[in-house]
Amino acid sequence: MTTRLDAPIAFAAQRAGERTALLQDSATLSYAELDRLVSKVAAGLLALGLAKQTRVGVYLPKRFETVAAFFGA
Repeated sequence: MTTRLDAPIAFAAQRAGERTALLQDSATLSYAELDRLVSKVAAGLLALGLAKQTRVGVYLPKRFETVAAFFGA
């Protein structure tokens, strides 16, 4: 059985979506917001023509979008 890397995020978003998933300085991102952002990244990569299981490099500063890019890829 294959488990997607973002499965724990989706599970947390369903159970307690309002809880804080990420904290950066004074900004927070909930599990529901992170789950939506991860889904957008994944959909964007697929829309660009990348096939599933294609390797993707992520080189971004430490931000919420970077975490979403890791899990969305």
